[in-house]
Amino acid sequence: MTEFKWHLMAEEAPEYGMGEYLVMGPKGGLKLAHGYVQGHDGPLGAYFKTSVGGYDFIDTRKVHAWAEIPPLEVQRG
Repeated sequence: MTEFKWHLMAEEAPEYGMGEYLVMGPKGGLKLAHGYVQGHDGPLGAYFKTSVGGYDFIDTRKVHAWAEIPPLEVQRG
């Protein structure tokens, strides 16, 4: 089974674009995100998208850590 690898937001950001992420807030709360995009203010305005095709976002200043969700690998026997 592939494991999640956590990254501290203060030290490392994901590449810009669409992807599946698990995002942890400063108090340990978790949310799913479907992309990491750059805002109008450059890297300081980056945010995680929390809805597909919608306008729900998480400001990176409210993110303690993030992990890319690995694809599900199923062994069929």
